[in-house]
Parts: sequence; structure tokens; C-alpha cells
Amino acid sequence: MFNIANPLAHATSQHAMLFDKQTLGIGRLMLGTVWFWALYIFTRRYEQQINRATRGVLEIFGTKSLYTYSVHGFVIFMLVALVPVSTPISILDSTAMGVLVVGAIYLLVISSHLGKVFSIARYRHYALKLLQRAGLYES
Repeated sequence: MFNIANPLAHATSQHAMLFDKQTLGIGRLMLGTVWFWALYIFTRRYEQQINRATRGVLEIFGTKSLYTYSVHGFVIFMLVALVPVSTPISILDSTAMGVLVVGAIYLLVISSHLGKVFSIARYRHYALKLLQRAGLYES
């Protein structure tokens, strides 16, 4: 898309095999591990600044991660099902769509009406009753 040359185009087959996507080479696994830990350390170190810069949006997504992931799946499914793609999409269109999707996910995650439907308190009450019946919890 950006006319960036493939860095593995001139590599030997042995080196290219280490970073192959289809076989998930050991080089790709090691590089993924390094990226994960580097981003984790960066995020933990600058957590307060990131939270201030995003005005708490990332914190909300993180504290309600399973709920956010579920809402994300629903929004993307509905977008793919309802919006036909007949022409090539530009970078500007793709960016705008991404911002709209993240905005919709944020609004659905903070929505009190949707939160009542998927109430965590009801689940905790149900789980507590199961533990009491099993004799594992006494009130």
C-alpha cells in the first residue's frame, strides 16, 4: 500500500523461514515477545500520562476489557453486514471509519442502558448463590 519493500525479499530461505507468517517461525515468536514486553513496560512506565492524554478512554477499555471485546465484535459484525464495500477504500476513509467504530464502541461501553442488560451485579449474585449452594461460601 505504501510501496515499502519487503525486508525479507532478498533474505535467504533459511532466514525468511524464521519470520514466516504461515508457519509462525521462531524469529516471529521471539520478536513478538520482545514487542509485547517493550510495549508493556512502556505502558506501565507512562501509564498516568497515557491516561491523561486519552482522558481515561483506554482505562475504561482496560477495566471492562471482556465487555469491550464483545461490543467490538458486535460493532464490526454489524458494520461488515450493513455497509457494502464496492469501491477501493482510501487511507482517509479507513481512518475515519476506524475513528467512528472506536467512538461507537466507547459510547456502547459507557452506556448505562446497555450495562443494565449485561449486568455484572446479576452475574456476581448468581455466582454467589451457586457458591452458597455448594457450601463453599457462607454469608
